[in-house]
Amino acid sequence: MAFWLLAPRTAVAETTPIDDAARAKARALAYAGVEAYAVGEYAVASEKLEESYSLLSVPSLGLWSARSLVKLGKLVEAEARYRAVSALRVAPSDPRVQQSAQLDAARELQDLLPKIPSLELELSGTTAADVDVELDGVRLSRIDLGQIRWVNPGRHNVVGTRGAEKSEVVLNMREGAHEQVLLRFSPAPPTTEPTARVTVPSPAPVVPGTRGTLRTVGWIALTAAGASLTTGVAAYLVGNSIYTDFRRRSSCANGECSQTEVDAYNTWRTVHLAGLISGGLLGAAGVSILMTVPSDTVHTGLHGNIRVSLAPSSIAVEGTF
Repeated sequence: MAFWLLAPRTAVAETTPIDDAARAKARALAYAGVEAYAVGEYAVASEKLEESYSLLSVPSLGLWSARSLVKLGKLVEAEARYRAVSALRVAPSDPRVQQSAQLDAARELQDLLPKIPSLELELSGTTAADVDVELDGVRLSRIDLGQIRWVNPGRHNVVGTRGAEKSEVVLNMREGAHEQVLLRFSPAPPTTEPTARVTVPSPAPVVPGTRGTLRTVGWIALTAAGASLTTGVAAYLVGNSIYTDFRRRSSCANGECSQTEVDAYNTWRTVHLAGLISGGLLGAAGVSILMTVPSDTVHTGLHGNIRVSLAPSSIAVEGTF
């Protein structure tokens, strides 16, 4: 049965140098492996054919090593070996035994594919980024989660770990079976978004020694505002008197109004506007200063005393009776 496993010259032997001793060892291992395969000793056959194929990678040795893997139930490894045999370069001038072995490998691969079990991993209550998953003790990359994965027939153990929580599934896969493995985890508690805090700024502290000064400035501003407003009103009255005189003389068209009178009217009008504007600004400044500086006023009567505290946003009244 095994006389055709190796030919005196092969394409691989020509392109990959191998000494006669290695070739003789590969031939001896191949014969022994095929003989073990024929009597059903597949583990021995696979071991010898694997070593033979590692010494001399030709289609005939690869074909028999793949067949031994199939008999051992290592369908995933056999599939990879069949594909490797199909990818070997065989020239038309190479022995027909190698060409036939390559064709047989391609045909047997198609027969094998429907028999390979497959499983699909899914997660519940968590995401792939939060879980470590192992299949038969081998850690899987997160890219593999959710994809169909080939496995050999037999018992398989899938374990998912998220922190101290573990989810485990044990299954027994038959040839051609497909299983969806669901690893369940308790849903993560909803995250409570922190409540936004609104901080109301406190009024700037006032140095005790400066309260009287600030109050004085506030009252001065109010006094100046009153003076400016008074000046503005007086200027308005004077300017209005000049304007009334203009109207009484029916205009200045005949030269009855001198340039001096016109200039005086314009000056009083400017003073009137300036007084009103400056009075308004000074008044606002004075009120703002007095409202900003806290003040304590103590009223003492015959039967007790009352303390009134004024602040920008509150008024407090304290008393003893």
